[in-house]
Amino acid sequence: MDTFFAIVLDIIRKSIWPGNAFGLLGRISGAMSMAALLVFGFNYGFEPALLRIFEWWDWFLGQVASWIGLEALASFLLTWIDSFLALQVELHSHWRHVFFLLGVFIFRDSYAAYEARLPVSGTFYLVIGLAAAFVSSIGAGAIALMQGDLPSNFLIAVIPLTGLLAFQLIHDLWRATFLRAHFAKLSRTSTPTWLADFGGRARWALRQALIGLVLIAIFLPLAGELESPGLALLILLLGLLAIYQLLDGVAAARERREPGETFRAAYWRTGRANIGAGILGTFLWTIVFVTMNAGLDILR
Repeated sequence: MDTFFAIVLDIIRKSIWPGNAFGLLGRISGAMSMAALLVFGFNYGFEPALLRIFEWWDWFLGQVASWIGLEALASFLLTWIDSFLALQVELHSHWRHVFFLLGVFIFRDSYAAYEARLPVSGTFYLVIGLAAAFVSSIGAGAIALMQGDLPSNFLIAVIPLTGLLAFQLIHDLWRATFLRAHFAKLSRTSTPTWLADFGGRARWALRQALIGLVLIAIFLPLAGELESPGLALLILLLGLLAIYQLLDGVAAARERREPGETFRAAYWRTGRANIGAGILGTFLWTIVFVTMNAGLDILR
């Protein structure tokens, strides 16, 4: 029981304050994008001081996206879609924040591979993950935030979910092809066949996606009164993803725990636990911003 409470406290501490500047910057930046979605998607009443910060962050992301060529690439992609499908698509600014939030997961996943001394895999995960996040965020950004339009809000939630599923399947394909012996050694088990390794992980990824679809189908009509239920469900699914990663870290720690090693230490050696803490940190810092806003409202 002491170990359980120690890990829970560790999760909260590492989520808010990871111990390195890069991780802290990623969490706060992700929270700013989530808060910006609250502003643009839900007209959440932030105080002027905070509102200016989130509006500046939206402008800053736009400048960075333009500087590194993402805006031009997005325009090219939409022009290509228009030429083939004859669809006049307008890209809305929330696409950048959806991309950034998906990027928090992608960066943390690839960084976990670097921490495990698998730099080639980490680079591959980063490139493929950002590509999937970019395409799916463009798809979500091409849909206007409209209250009461269930099909549009369904797509805003489902398209990023599809992008994460595609990333996870490619991730599992790479792991089964190049890393199954490595992870079998860590778990002190025999190396599975390629089909057994990839098939088991692919089924689990598809099962997760199916659960996400079911949740969207159930909660979307219930969230119909919100100004942007699709974004609300996307944020909810990211939260559930964080919880899943943290729980999956428990199973990984049991497999990889070395003789004489504490469970707590083994838990934080798993990539899953650190990925979950990274995503959860975005939510906790968003709560910090909302709490700050409440305090400013009281003082006003």
